[in-house]
Amino acid sequence: PPMYSAVHHNGKRLYELARQGIDIERKERTVKIYSLELTKVEKDRSGVYITLRVLCSPGTYIRTLCDDIGRDLGTGAYVSKLQRTRSGCFTIDNSSALEELCRDTKTLSRYVLPLDCVLQDYQYINLKTQADIDAIGAGNFVLLDSDEVWEEKPVVVTAYDEIIALAKLAGKNKRTGLQPVKVFKR
Repeated sequence: PPMYSAVHHNGKRLYELARQGIDIERKERTVKIYSLELTKVEKDRSGVYITLRVLCSPGTYIRTLCDDIGRDLGTGAYVSKLQRTRSGCFTIDNSSALEELCRDTKTLSRYVLPLDCVLQDYQYINLKTQADIDAIGAGNFVLLDSDEVWEEKPVVVTAYDEIIALAKLAGKNKRTGLQPVKVFKR
């Protein structure tokens, strides 16, 4: 990560240390660049300007990527403009300007995406018995009936086609179950 980032080091953000003139060695992070597309090249008396489209994993610092590209090309490189066009299921096409939201306060709900949009990459488990639904709703552990192997990642718990909780998979008496992390009021 660059020094001017919000990453913490000993309880302080790196940008706070950078503003004090302190430069510390940062641990490298593994990130994935799924695609890197050169979309535009412009040249004038002051230099060459390129526009890139990058599809990358979370935790990628585009400033660092550009610095690395410049170093590999044997020249300097920096970011002069950065526009995030997507983050998870959120895209620039389904976003709205703050000014637009402020003008249209009576119908704000039309700008809100459904909860399942942000949870699309989670595992879903549908509860079928009222006893299990009530237990999860009360924040209690529920044993799973199946012997299915689940990935160790958060779970969206549903009942009657409605999201009722976020849970984590947990073991109890050598059986896998759900431990609610966040319960949604119905």
